[in-house]
Amino acid sequence: MNSNPKDTVAVPGFGAEFARCWHRLPNKALFFALFVAWLLLFQLLGNATFGYIDTASLLRWMLKAYWNPGEGTKSEFSIGYFLNGLSDDGHGLLIPIVVLVILWLRRDKLLALGNRVWVPGLLLLAAALFLHMIGYIVQQPRISIVALFAGVYALTGLAWGPAWLRATFFPFILFAFCIPITSIGEPITFPLRNMVAKIVVFICNDVLGMGVIREGTQLFNGAHTYRYEVAAACSGLRSLIAILALSTIYGFMNFETGWKRLLVVLSGFPLAIIGNVLRMMCIVIAGEMYGQNAGNYVHESAIISLLPYIPAIAGVMLLGRWLRGRPAEPVLPQKWIILFIALALMGGTGATLSYLRKHQKLGLPGVKWSPIAGSPRLNLYLPERVLGYSSQVITSDTNLLNGLPPDTSFVQRVYLEPVTNLVQHRIDTNWVLMRIVLMGTDRTSIHKPEFCLTGIGFNIERKELDTVHVEGARPFDFEVMKLTATQATKIDGTNVVHHGIYLYWFVADNELTASHGTRMLKTATHLLKTGELQRWAYVSCFVVCQPGDENAASARVKKFIAASVPEFQLTPGARDAGAKLSQASSRPDAN
Repeated sequence: MNSNPKDTVAVPGFGAEFARCWHRLPNKALFFALFVAWLLLFQLLGNATFGYIDTASLLRWMLKAYWNPGEGTKSEFSIGYFLNGLSDDGHGLLIPIVVLVILWLRRDKLLALGNRVWVPGLLLLAAALFLHMIGYIVQQPRISIVALFAGVYALTGLAWGPAWLRATFFPFILFAFCIPITSIGEPITFPLRNMVAKIVVFICNDVLGMGVIREGTQLFNGAHTYRYEVAAACSGLRSLIAILALSTIYGFMNFETGWKRLLVVLSGFPLAIIGNVLRMMCIVIAGEMYGQNAGNYVHESAIISLLPYIPAIAGVMLLGRWLRGRPAEPVLPQKWIILFIALALMGGTGATLSYLRKHQKLGLPGVKWSPIAGSPRLNLYLPERVLGYSSQVITSDTNLLNGLPPDTSFVQRVYLEPVTNLVQHRIDTNWVLMRIVLMGTDRTSIHKPEFCLTGIGFNIERKELDTVHVEGARPFDFEVMKLTATQATKIDGTNVVHHGIYLYWFVADNELTASHGTRMLKTATHLLKTGELQRWAYVSCFVVCQPGDENAASARVKKFIAASVPEFQLTPGARDAGAKLSQASSRPDAN
């Protein structure tokens, strides 16, 4: 069969195609001038946090959140070195590339939109600048990341019009996956950890008859020949985000109908859970058959770590095949004025943020403390004796401290009742555990207290506000949050139920609250008003009791708190109740 060379269609190379598109793209100078100015704003005045990523650049903050190899020889860069440095949020480095690829694939449709300068885009730009100012003032870089990408989106609309904005809403929505959530993802990861643990135990016990025991997020067998913690990594946050991004891209690229897109996107959640249950099942079965070391090997295996993606990819493809129907349908003076206005908005925002940065400060603790030479942490004080209780300090677990920001301060004591009172309580319920966690420059030092109990296997039966009355020269009351919880365990084959009373509250300089949400709101409003980051301490007391003794245990721990608070807490009420500590020795300048 002969072929005519004249019938051959020449496919232009990438360089020629890029040049063609570049020539057709209008308002290039306007867009890229504003784009460079936009990036400079976030490079120079993008990040205001006091956290241990100490930089004014939001771009550098984002890079550290995505990729942080730690100490090492950077001159020996390799693929392995790069991959080992990726965090659970490392997919953020890939998202801009994905967005550019999608835009390139749609280049002909975008260039055919009749693009034009759109003055109302300045309103979108101003909204993004305002959002960044809010994020900067309240020291929430994740808000500024939203503002960063919203501003880029606004600039494209400013240069190329509303039709461009509509056509590029996806893939710009993918930039949501650039927001690092690992360090603040406990409200997501913890329920996932519990769910994965429960499903694995159900399958192992009720389907395979293996006899796996669950306590909170811990899994082990009766003989304790293996024990695994369903940690945050095992909750599947990384695979959940990756699978959700995959299903989002697939849904938007293959379907035009809104409900079909939404269904494909939402399918990422159950598919991610299925994949992670499969991975945990492999680990537990290996531990059951060959012991702890075998389970650890499976846990660390790179091949097994890919298991969550197999059912996810297959599931998304099958769902797409089922849903697929018909194929998807495929001024010079004004520019100068717009350029001037946009640059003026950015410059004014930059000047305001520069002023605010110079006036930032870290608040004072609301509890007694003293510095530790050469350490960002502080010594926190809890009284040695309270109401005749003797006590001993519980040494902080190294793994616990390593999992907290480096300037988090931590102290805990266990208090034992005097011998004369042992007749009133069983030996195993005669103690009170008191703990203080003091945040530094990073607010992730303190998480929702409910996770503490649930993580060690307690089920919270009731949550309610309670009041503690403190006597003294000027008596006062303050609110605490009370959790009533139970834990069911097996000891020598016998079911044993422990009951616990857990009271907690938060204290900063001149602030007290029992609500986690109120604490976050107070932090934001105080930053907006004063530019000062409040240094909150999370204080908790925990006792266990026999079933039916909850009221007596609650009264006992409230009496204990009332006696101990004046000894360590520096809120005005506590000082009036009798705490004596000189301002000079306990409150050096925190700036």
